[in-house]
This record gives sequence, structure tokens and C-alpha cells, in this order.
Amino acid sequence: MRAAILGLMLALAGCASDAEIAAGDRAKCQSYGFQPGTDGFANCLMRRESARWDAIAQGFQSVPAPRQTYCNTIGGVTSCSTH
Repeated sequence: MRAAILGLMLALAGCASDAEIAAGDRAKCQSYGFQPGTDGFANCLMRRESARWDAIAQGFQSVPAPRQTYCNTIGGVTSCSTH
């Protein structure tokens, strides 16, 4: 249980290695009662990975489009606009 929580916290913090994430997923699926080597265990791992990718994709959708600022200087007066 501690490994699963630690793995999740590290994954959310963005500093977990693939091995740490996989270990957390395996521990979590086992805590649900799935046994390694079974279809249920494999499905649990796939659902966890899919949910992680969905969360990442959702995060990218909430990032605003980049904005650019353009400035012109005419006669010592600078004016800028951001689009």
C-alpha cells in the first residue's frame, strides 16, 4: 500500500521513473485483489496507464495558447500589442 501511494505521489509530481510508476501500478492492482499473471491484473494495469495518459492529455487541453507581443518604436515612442 505504501509503495502504491508513493508511486502515485511521485507520478503526480512528475519525477517518478517508469519503473517506479510500474511498481506503483502493480502494487495498486494487487491491492484490488488481482493476481499477477492473470487477465484481470493485465487489464488493471492497462486501465491505470490509460487513465494516466487521459490525465496528461486533459492537462494539455487546459494550457492556454501561446501569446506573442509585438512592439514598434517610432520617434522614440514604443507601443506594444499582445495577441
